[in-house]
Amino acid sequence: PAHPQKQYTRRWRLYHFCGFYYPIREVIPIAIYHCNISIVSRGKGKSAVAAAAYRSGEKLTNEWDGMTHDYTRKGGVVHTEILLPPNAPPSFSDRSTLWNSVELYEKAGNAQLAREIDAALPIELSREEQIRLVREYCSSQFVSRGMCVDFAIHDTDSGNPHCHIMLTMRPLDERGAWAAKSKKEYDLDENGERIRLPSGRYKTHKVDLTGWNDKGNALLWRKAWADISNVYLERAGQSLADRKYPYRECRPASVVGLLYKHQQPVLLVEHRLLMFIVFSPAICKDGKWLSVCFGRA
Repeated sequence: PAHPQKQYTRRWRLYHFCGFYYPIREVIPIAIYHCNISIVSRGKGKSAVAAAAYRSGEKLTNEWDGMTHDYTRKGGVVHTEILLPPNAPPSFSDRSTLWNSVELYEKAGNAQLAREIDAALPIELSREEQIRLVREYCSSQFVSRGMCVDFAIHDTDSGNPHCHIMLTMRPLDERGAWAAKSKKEYDLDENGERIRLPSGRYKTHKVDLTGWNDKGNALLWRKAWADISNVYLERAGQSLADRKYPYRECRPASVVGLLYKHQQPVLLVEHRLLMFIVFSPAICKDGKWLSVCFGRA
């Protein structure tokens, strides 16, 4: 997707000329923040192999359905890399082997095959700095938790450099084999006995074994991207007041009884201290929008 890499903020300044002060409105470019998280799901007609082939600009064959996806003519792929946790098989360093292993292990027609994050890269950074930024982000947030990471950087010299990060959604055991994502546990009554349903089966609930699907992760990962990007922007000598990424709330999942409306963050600069006011999703209650804001200095 095309994400503009420049947005602008405006501020008034007083300029002294011939004994008089004139208010002048300045237009200042600032780095724009974009970080989107989505799921590659077979139930929606998507394929992890096809997604990996497109993002890497390679020709890959999906052993699940026999389809070949050829994107070798795709331009703008400037860097690709696979990062693995210590217990992953060395063969997963090959893109085709990694994602075909995922496709073949997942049997369900609605299986979730991969998680994808696409984020805009600051154009203020050099190509090597952009690569190090993505590598550090992936290593600290995902590889350290046991995920396999396949990322690509796209840049068609149109002012829109961005990265695509594909993550595995199933953990690996100590031998490097795919392990369970979750397990079922029986619900118990006040006496500690299993609850039998009218169908004769026992009532159960699913327990996530990885924590990777927690809804709070989206906000944490988006905030981590802003934090690490800000570090690299500062190292590159960018003015924090003009270039720093603001924190933004991630899009929440639907909650029964609540409707959400999103607002853009407001950026305030005062006495060289950069302060962010991030408006949380406003809650619609009794027909009225109630905005809640959080401040961070």
